[in-house]
Amino acid sequence: MSRAPSIIEKGLDAKRVQEAACVLGLDRRVREEVLAALRDLKSVGLACSGGLDSVAVFAWAWAHFPRIRWTILHYDHAVRGEASAHDAAFVQDLARSLETDAVVDRWSKPEERASEARLREKRFDFFKKAVSERGLGAIVTGHHADDVVETFLMRSLRGVGVEGLSAPRPDSRGPGGMRFLRPFLSIEKDLLRQFLETLGLGWREDTSNERPQYLRNVVRKELLPKFYEVSNTAGRDGRKMLTQTRDALQRDAEMVEWAICEALQSARLSRPDALSLD
Repeated sequence: MSRAPSIIEKGLDAKRVQEAACVLGLDRRVREEVLAALRDLKSVGLACSGGLDSVAVFAWAWAHFPRIRWTILHYDHAVRGEASAHDAAFVQDLARSLETDAVVDRWSKPEERASEARLREKRFDFFKKAVSERGLGAIVTGHHADDVVETFLMRSLRGVGVEGLSAPRPDSRGPGGMRFLRPFLSIEKDLLRQFLETLGLGWREDTSNERPQYLRNVVRKELLPKFYEVSNTAGRDGRKMLTQTRDALQRDAEMVEWAICEALQSARLSRPDALSLD
């Protein structure tokens, strides 16, 4: 889908979104730690590219937490010509339909064939500025269970430790201490598609997801289908298995972090003149 339907004309209200989320079983699988965090926040940003997952989390969050002052955040990397501009217009239209503030910015001097890391860097610079100027307590993203599998496979190919394999986490800190909340990490993309279709909400398709120069696209198009095929043949739910593995690795990583903090604290207490942390 490439155009935002007129949400107000379609009669979309919070109750209807809540009912759809309940009937589809989406609410039962939202991460509890994210729900707890959102209950304590007053002003929150929501990263919205205009894609399926970010539109889904936008609708869900807007309906379930009406007391939060939401700010939709969209960064136009300007690497797909008119399509990028249409994405930005789509997000602004969506925000207006739900009477929600939107902050949209564009990379003024985009680099040809910019890497995923460079695009992420520019996007996070935009987030940091928005968090500072708007006083946002956190940023919600639409990462889902299929993203967990993709990230796990990608990082396994690159060779990382327990910290890298436990990403993305439901509640984490990013560059500059920014807090990111990911309520949908236990929910597959197909369920989010059903959620939007039930509501009659459209979304944008990012054609850059087809470009083979990005490792994530290769993993998504070639490795992921084969992984699911093999796990299904073995009678196992590969998506659920890796999601549970990520959860276990997060617990291990947090235990290591705790042990390091305890060791440093003990060292400071026993020899305060021998240890200095900048």
